Amino acid sequence: ILNDFPLHSNDINIIQNWKDTFDKPLFISGVLGIGKTSLYETILKESTIIIIEHKLIKNLKEYIEKTINEGDISIMFDSTRKYKAIIFDNISYKDRNLIQYLKSLNKKVCKIPIVITCNDFNNKQIQSVSNNCYHIYLKYTYEQFYIKCKNLYPNIKDELISDSKYNFHMIQSNINFYDTNYNTSDSFIDSRISDINILNDNFKK
Repeated sequence: ILNDFPLHSNDINIIQNWKDTFDKPLFISGVLGIGKTSLYETILKESTIIIIEHKLIKNLKEYIEKTINEGDISIMFDSTRKYKAIIFDNISYKDRNLIQYLKSLNKKVCKIPIVITCNDFNNKQIQSVSNNCYHIYLKYTYEQFYIKCKNLYPNIKDELISDSKYNFHMIQSNINFYDTNYNTSDSFIDSRISDINILNDNFKK
């Protein structure tokens, strides 16, 4: 449900227009862990989602065209899956070949849903990609984020909400690590290193 996300009425219109045409990519930006993946999964619930591991692909253009054109067995057996959807998740300005490819996308390629997500929008190369897309910027006010966290985790401590920097992944990692005993004197667990911390703790025990 789109109402679960911090979207303005104009954002809803953008998403609806995109779903009606798919004439250019949908670009979703926002800080790490704010819900970009959950948003595109919600929008594309009737699609077969294909996440492009671009660093493993030599010829992006050829690969994407093949992916778009080849048959999809999941569509054959699941009538609710109407489309394939191509996802470029968490792009970086350092990925030069990818940036060049995304800048070159045209209407012929964009005949199916294409979604691009990014954590850091403060870069000219990234912004030049978004200029050719429908752009949604996910951002919670603290009050919105607080209410959302309380709804998701009724027993969550206020300190954990304020320490999380609007990152739901970090909240989940800390809940998993500390259970109900999180407090500000504990080390805050970054979701990207939580597995390492948990593993080290087990080694120590």
